[in-house]
Amino acid sequence: MCDFKISTLNVNGARADFKRAAVLKLMDINRIDIMFLQENHSTEDNASDWKRAFNGEVILSHKSSCSGGGGYSFCQEFFTTFF
Repeated sequence: MCDFKISTLNVNGARADFKRAAVLKLMDINRIDIMFLQENHSTEDNASDWKRAFNGEVILSHKSSCSGGGGYSFCQEFFTTFF
């Protein structure tokens, strides 16, 4: 059996670099393995920013910056252990 932390956060838009950095820092400080991000407002244009900044797996659902969108972030250790 393995212990891991799961969290959720309504980021109310995370297109700005400082918001993405704050989410990643929060995950790092609290050692969160899986984070569900609500209302991330991601687009095809900024999806690569999430993936570049995060050392793990990022899965985003987005249609436009107006549709809230959701996303999952898996820390690298969790992703390599279970996938």
